[in-house]
Amino acid sequence: MAAHLKRYWEPRMRAQMIAYYEQRQGAGLTDLAKNAVALMAAESKARRCQRRSAGRQGMRPGEPDKALICGSLAFGHHHGVRRSLRQAHPADKIHMLNVSFLVPQLRREFGGCAGNIAYNLGLLVTSPIHGHRGRDFGPYREWLARAGVPADHVRVIDAELTAQAFITTDLDDNQITAFHPGAMQHAHENRVSDASDIAIGIVAPDGARA
Repeated sequence: MAAHLKRYWEPRMRAQMIAYYEQRQGAGLTDLAKNAVALMAAESKARRCQRRSAGRQGMRPGEPDKALICGSLAFGHHHGVRRSLRQAHPADKIHMLNVSFLVPQLRREFGGCAGNIAYNLGLLVTSPIHGHRGRDFGPYREWLARAGVPADHVRVIDAELTAQAFITTDLDDNQITAFHPGAMQHAHENRVSDASDIAIGIVAPDGARA
């Protein structure tokens, strides 16, 4: 069954299934499915370890092996509309826009420039994140921990929510996006000097004043 999942399921679907298995210990899955996902999870962890080991080759003993990633952290909320946005409102009434959509499917992704870079670079070397988050960051922090990405330098802004994008896509692939910067607006308060034992740094897009 594991071979079937690896062959016919998209990488994102496999990653989501592994994440669910690790979060819920496979609750709701049959024994066959649970064993298959457990095998995929073990293989995924082994590949990450191999890549990190390869990424460290050629480094001198005692040298820092961390890459500090500075940038945005955000939730991405993606939902689809089962119709065309062009048909949702008369063209001659665009100055009086007032629409409502049913979105049967909704998914939340963990994103932002720093989050995306740190996850992928973390397959090679340890890549802590330097950024700001809001009071709702708990699920994102848990996801980073499972992926092996340190969040020690992510600052908490209790008065803010984490940055969030809300993306609506219709049947014609037209999109409407709303973005709330939230804690990202405090990015200019970061101090790279707060991090130590860093070999290299990456500065990615963040708050307007950063």
